[in-house]
Amino acid sequence: MKKIVIALFAWVAFSCTATLDCLTDSSPEWERKTLSEGMRFQLYNETVELYSEESFAVSEFDIQGALPNGIHANFDGSTVQLSGTPTELGNFPIKLKVKVVGEDPDGNAGCDHTISRSYTIRIN
Repeated sequence: MKKIVIALFAWVAFSCTATLDCLTDSSPEWERKTLSEGMRFQLYNETVELYSEESFAVSEFDIQGALPNGIHANFDGSTVQLSGTPTELGNFPIKLKVKVVGEDPDGNAGCDHTISRSYTIRIN
């Protein structure tokens, strides 16, 4: 019986520690900025950074909304590069979204978080 109580205590203590780590984990954030305006038929180039004080790994990346025709997005793990030559006018709201997994100093996986931020590309 004593072994069961000790095992149960260890399991509860580990679970609480993991939960506490997730609650206090410092999630990455998308850069707070207004995207530069572009001109139709002229090269557009803009970057948006994903930053954090802690180490993290990206497990998923998605852009919601429609980019202007001619603009493409490339994601390298911490930066989105929006570039190309737009062929249409207007305001194009987009949402950048990533799912990240925190890592401790030893490289062990921690909590996962989904981080998103909305931006607008304006093409004149």
